[in-house]
Amino acid sequence: MGSRVKTEADPRGHTRLDERIAEVRLKHDEVVKATNLATRPGITDEERKVAEDHLKKTQEDLAITVGKAAELVVTEGIDLSSGQAANAAPVLVGSMGLIKEAEASRKIKEQLTTLRDSATDNQLSMIDSMAVVGGFKIRRSRSGR
Repeated sequence: MGSRVKTEADPRGHTRLDERIAEVRLKHDEVVKATNLATRPGITDEERKVAEDHLKKTQEDLAITVGKAAELVVTEGIDLSSGQAANAAPVLVGSMGLIKEAEASRKIKEQLTTLRDSATDNQLSMIDSMAVVGGFKIRRSRSGR
């Protein structure tokens, strides 16, 4: 699984990754908008509660979308060191800082922990950076990776 590496000559993985990254960007923007709404001064307690519930949902959606993109990177063996794929890691890492909801954070941590065991070097770097920005540590496997 980890030995397959997509190159620019084999763009199938990159096309799917580009689609996933576009989804992540959309979900990222939804979280930002929901955060702005939930923290807007002058709204009633009821409006704030609705806005906070919406924020929680958008964070959960972002976590799922980020997880799917990270999973695609690892399962397809996509090399993040060059080309269009190099733009994926900053988007995924940056989005982790918006996932504050406890259950969403727990789920993405579990997913990244599982993915880490199959990841190649630049994928490991991305996953470790995602964990740092997400505010959690990922246990190392017994192999020391």
